[in-house]
Amino acid sequence: EFDWRKMTDLNKKVRKDIILGLIFNIFCVISIFDIYFRSPIVPGLQPIDPHPYVPAKRLVLFVGDGMRADKLFQLKHETKFIRNIIETQGAFGLSHTRVPTESRPGHVAMISGFYEDVSAVTTGWQENPVEFDSVFNQSRYTWSWGSPDILPMFSKVEGNHIFTYMYGSHDEDFSQDGSKLDEWVFDEVTKFIETADQNSVMKPKLEEDNIVFFLHLLGIDTTGHSKRPTSDDYIDNIIYVDRGIEKMYNLFEEMYPDKDTAYILTSDHGMGDKGSHGDGSRENTETPIVCWGAGIRGPSQIHQPPDIFSSESIKSPSDWNLDHLWRNDIKQADIAPLMSVLVGNSIPVNSVGVLPLSFLKGSDTYKVENLLINMLQIYEQVKKQSDIIKEQKMYFKEYYELESITTDIENLKENGCDDDTKVCYETISSYIDILLRTLNYYHTYDRTLLQLIVTLGYFGWLGYLSLSLKHTTNSKFIYKKKVTIISGLLYILLSFILYVTFSPVQYYVFLFFPTYFWWCIACTTNFKEVKEFFFGRVRGNIALALFVQFMVLGFFYRSVFSFSLLLLTLIMIINQDISRYMLLNWVIWVPSLAIFTLLPVDFGDMINLVLITGLVIGAIGFLLLDVSVRNYIFSNNSAVSKYLFRERIVQIGIIICAVFNVSYISVLIDTGHGLPFLNQLISWTILLVGFSYTLFIPGDTSNFDTFGSVFISLGAPYILMSISYESLFYMIFGIVLHLWISLEKQIPDSNDKNFKFYTHFRITLTYILFFWVSFYGTGNIASISSFELSSTYRFVTVFNPFLMGALLIVKILIPIFLVSVAFAIVIRNRNYSIAYCIYIVLILLNMMSVTFFYLVKDYGSWKDIGESISHFCITNGFIIIQLLLFSYSSFVMRKKEEKSKFS
Repeated sequence: EFDWRKMTDLNKKVRKDIILGLIFNIFCVISIFDIYFRSPIVPGLQPIDPHPYVPAKRLVLFVGDGMRADKLFQLKHETKFIRNIIETQGAFGLSHTRVPTESRPGHVAMISGFYEDVSAVTTGWQENPVEFDSVFNQSRYTWSWGSPDILPMFSKVEGNHIFTYMYGSHDEDFSQDGSKLDEWVFDEVTKFIETADQNSVMKPKLEEDNIVFFLHLLGIDTTGHSKRPTSDDYIDNIIYVDRGIEKMYNLFEEMYPDKDTAYILTSDHGMGDKGSHGDGSRENTETPIVCWGAGIRGPSQIHQPPDIFSSESIKSPSDWNLDHLWRNDIKQADIAPLMSVLVGNSIPVNSVGVLPLSFLKGSDTYKVENLLINMLQIYEQVKKQSDIIKEQKMYFKEYYELESITTDIENLKENGCDDDTKVCYETISSYIDILLRTLNYYHTYDRTLLQLIVTLGYFGWLGYLSLSLKHTTNSKFIYKKKVTIISGLLYILLSFILYVTFSPVQYYVFLFFPTYFWWCIACTTNFKEVKEFFFGRVRGNIALALFVQFMVLGFFYRSVFSFSLLLLTLIMIINQDISRYMLLNWVIWVPSLAIFTLLPVDFGDMINLVLITGLVIGAIGFLLLDVSVRNYIFSNNSAVSKYLFRERIVQIGIIICAVFNVSYISVLIDTGHGLPFLNQLISWTILLVGFSYTLFIPGDTSNFDTFGSVFISLGAPYILMSISYESLFYMIFGIVLHLWISLEKQIPDSNDKNFKFYTHFRITLTYILFFWVSFYGTGNIASISSFELSSTYRFVTVFNPFLMGALLIVKILIPIFLVSVAFAIVIRNRNYSIAYCIYIVLILLNMMSVTFFYLVKDYGSWKDIGESISHFCITNGFIIIQLLLFSYSSFVMRKKEEKSKFS
């Protein structure tokens, strides 16, 4: 039987399970990267000697950070220099990036030729989790100018042949003109070239061959973040870069009149219309590549392939006005071998890029010979990785396709290719495809084992949580001795296998969870109990499974949550215990809330709406002040009345202050005056005070006033982070949550066990729906780009990815904090156990998590891959947050008593 009263909110078992759940879900997130995204770097590789013919003595690489391909190519008349290069001198196309479409992984891909380990995100933008080879490292000398966030990544190598010139990190200010950053680069390069003849140390180096000049142009990205790519400022910055590149080209050609200089213009990533990037949308993954100079072929007409290896050109969009020219689309990692071949470098040892022959000028034989070198460089990675796995594993199974081509590759390595050039090209290209699939096979060699372990852990955790609902007090171990011996021996045996196969430490932790969970299940239950619990309520369990899958579907289609809210409206309407006044409000406000999950996430600035909504929230504060003070005066509680009066006045004052701060800062940033320190200080003060107020609400305050205090207190920082309709969402969301609290209080309780069981689940399912609506009302969990970076500009404008990311997370959490407090109030009003609901929430969210675990992809489009990773990681992240939210709401609701008819 379910004992609702014995399951106290803070008993020892609940605390233990909360901590256990935190650790388990953290390791579930870690596991996904061990299963699908292992480090691509193979240690101990030696470079392959380059081709003896070197077409260029030097290379100039321009990277327009955040430059979208379509925006550049659409400017036919404005970007005169680049347009002239495309039509008369060089070759162009698209460079397709991979997720995450961020600056660091983009630069690593184009300069080092591989797609970086995800661990790089956790170690900072300037530190390398693993040292890697690059085109710069293989060069004789490299000079680079630009951002302190990018250049240091490629300068930490042996020797003293990479020189960097950087502006200060404080110059990366989103409130300033982004083109000033590009101006700094162009000016510094100009000074460098003009004074080169006078520098006795640098001049001999500049006269060498195999040298690289790297110009990192961050202005376009900065302008895109602050003004958005649809703005005139973004276009003007691209035009400015075009003119700057023309100036640099003329300077280099004057300095080196030998015509042995190659030039490449590309970008690390694009940018969405909202001024953000990171996901796999086309705006983010399609970047331009324009090549010209020594070793690069000239333009080819659409019906004239540049070589015998180019079978079909991709037609460019009509608004580019380039559909008459041959377009060459490549992967971003392909740029690294292209640069290496141009200047005579060895291809970076861990590169997985494939040399794009259609960009090269030269004989077909020369191109195929370079492609063969490219293949051998990838083959070295395959051989080394195979040797490493063979040494570590007790049983090794080779990739099936590799066995049939190994002998042929060794023969090509020794003797070259004697067949027809076209045949050689087709053979080598097919071998490269097989080698890349083999590398992927090696990187995911432990996938099946880890998937099995994590799956057993998930189902063990779900079984453990489900039985915790049954055994609401400390469990009675029925078969503890026998089960412990068997489980212990099994864990020791499997751990020994992991040890002899050189498995990493986290594998032992992955193995511990299923062993422990299934040990607990086997110790505390028997087949009869399992059958009764899982099959005694078949219809209820099926309904829960359908609800979970419906919520999963909402991750792909936000409109699902709108439909769910309308369904919730109908469910409340048919309840005859609710007053007509409450139902009327419910019918008005819940469908209004449902509109937000139908609105597009790509919205523009609506500062006036933010200001109006802020004032309305302030007016709601005045209304709450009047109702609360009157209520406590009638109850003769003057102390609380005075406190509430002071509290509400301060809260309303903070709201008004936030509104005026938003208005003033918006004007300053729009006019390019930056963020004044005083206004920045005010914003941070409001943020800290708003959250602090929620933690110091007196214990004898009514539930009604507690929720009102949290709503008003968190409203001020939310207004500061709002740029569009999300402020209106917050206001309506708070009204709906208040109505939910009131409606649940009108529904009578019962001592019937089944009624309590289903009421617990009904309230918890409503909470989970509101929980996801609190997020999806203003964004898309699958898309990093659905969050506006400009939401942080009232707090910080100088580029700081972790601080800005933290502020965006705070913005996401504010409505979630609100719904967690409302949930705690509903549970407290019914005198139900919050701990029991914790288990229900964890069961449902972990059911969603295990679904997303099997939906994670490492194939298909990068948009699909990025979304699948986001779904799984953020679902587990929210499970972790849930446990913290319950602690937060329990603290806010400490010692609350019913003091008001409004509570």
